[in-house]
Amino acid sequence: GNPNWIHQSNSFHDLAQIILSFFKELPEPIFTARLAESFLAQVSVNESQQESKLRQLVAKLPVVNRMTLARILYFFKFAALFEENNKMDETSFAVALAPNIFPIDENYNMLALCIELLQILMSKFEIIFPNFCPLRYEPDIRVLFYS
Repeated sequence: GNPNWIHQSNSFHDLAQIILSFFKELPEPIFTARLAESFLAQVSVNESQQESKLRQLVAKLPVVNRMTLARILYFFKFAALFEENNKMDETSFAVALAPNIFPIDENYNMLALCIELLQILMSKFEIIFPNFCPLRYEPDIRVLFYS
């Protein structure tokens, strides 16, 4: 395909909405039903134990889930660097992403935990995903923030 498709009348918000819709339609959440509660429990653990435990939990995810989670967190973490242009920081992305990757069902306490977990995962991305390597080809998404 054309690697410049992203330049053609698409905005960052359009791309983000497509990504969020994809996650909402998955048959099982990215964190899996088996591990979701364990992930959420890490929000209240002290920081030194939290990083280690989150690395262990991430390692327990199926490979596809783990790589997809790393990729999406990397994307939104990178996009947050352009907050001045897209008006969204890591917290805003966590708020948008949480209801699309966790089965929440109107439970606002759980939603708050999900948002906090995503903020932790983004802020400690390099620690929790130490072996993450971006794909060789990545379109330059900076153009989305300056269109």
